[in-house]
Amino acid sequence: MSNPFAGIWTYRSFLNDPGLVGDDPAKLEAILFAEGVWTVEDTAVPVFKGVLSFGPGEDMDLTGTITAEAGRPAHVHITGKGRPGTATEHYFYDYDGSLTEQWPNGVKQVPAITGSTIRVKPHDGRPAGVVASIIVVKAGMNLDENTVITHCRECLGHFKVPKRIIFVDHLPKTASAKVLKRDLRIQYSR
Repeated sequence: MSNPFAGIWTYRSFLNDPGLVGDDPAKLEAILFAEGVWTVEDTAVPVFKGVLSFGPGEDMDLTGTITAEAGRPAHVHITGKGRPGTATEHYFYDYDGSLTEQWPNGVKQVPAITGSTIRVKPHDGRPAGVVASIIVVKAGMNLDENTVITHCRECLGHFKVPKRIIFVDHLPKTASAKVLKRDLRIQYSR
């Protein structure tokens, strides 16, 4: 069986916060945990091997096990380890996710992996045990503002639909790959 996770994916993780963000973009930005690019090798199942990159020189090596059962979405359990001598050298995370099922009558669906991650050991003054949800979208998929807003209108309450969508080539980040939310607020506030 070929590896269903092979390819390049956009990685985003969000803190598990039970509070609603409503239409407050600052609250949404506050729960963004990390963002990067997963590059997954086309290995034979059950082997998972890849890299999570937060930017130049900020990579984590990913290894894990794929579980594929007939009639169920492919599942993966991954360990991510930072590389010695880099900004990620103290990073150690566990990931657990599955390919998201496609709706039979869905429109403009994007292949995605959903699951959760946990910081296994502390780094950069942050404690171990922090859990975040993840959404990873297949690279090469094109989205436009109208598509995103239309989808949100169909799936969310009217007060949760974003009023503005901004597409950027990259997000400003610290040396430890954390998104500089303050810079985004300054750059994109009206």
